[in-house]
Amino acid sequence: MNKTHSAGEALHIFNQGVDRRQIFLIREDYERFKAYLYILNDAESVRPANIIARDGGGTTYTYARGEPLVRIIAFSLLPTHFHLLLEPVQEKGVARFMQKIITGYTMYFNARTIRTGTLFASGYKSHSIRRDFEKYTRAYIHMTPAQFFHEDWVHARSEEIELCIPKIATYPYASLQEYDSKKHLIVDPNEGGVSRSGELRLWSKPPKDWKAYF
Repeated sequence: MNKTHSAGEALHIFNQGVDRRQIFLIREDYERFKAYLYILNDAESVRPANIIARDGGGTTYTYARGEPLVRIIAFSLLPTHFHLLLEPVQEKGVARFMQKIITGYTMYFNARTIRTGTLFASGYKSHSIRRDFEKYTRAYIHMTPAQFFHEDWVHARSEEIELCIPKIATYPYASLQEYDSKKHLIVDPNEGGVSRSGELRLWSKPPKDWKAYF
């Protein structure tokens, strides 16, 4: 999907594996995708494999990038799909960033698993988010790892989700951990004031018209 999005317009991006296949099989897959979220958020062309190979991945997040394409507000990586909340800061920033991410990760995954062909479903889904809905969408993305701890978490009572929150907050492949630890590596360092308890409250009591978005 190649859309032009305006600066200041947050977008909820979603994509899944072709035929709903798993796109993350081992820890290194998740870590590579996270590294790409950081490295490829650059208006210049870079070869992330060279950066990661050069330092073994140890200092990936200190790599000096050029101008970013997008502001990353939230992310969550799950076995068969991923969620991103992005805001473009360059012309066609989201489209350029997503092309880099999907192409780069597919090349990595296919080489690692000795396969060929498409990895992701055709195109990615994107929904424009009203400014006043941004925090609720961020909370939703941060809550998605609850699927590992509650089979029907979307419809669960807040008390049930609250029992899952300590595990959700430490899930290593979503941005709530960055917010909760105040160690912003991938998400925009200007984002702040987000806590596990705050996200639970937002998710438990969103506006009715926001829920219609889903």
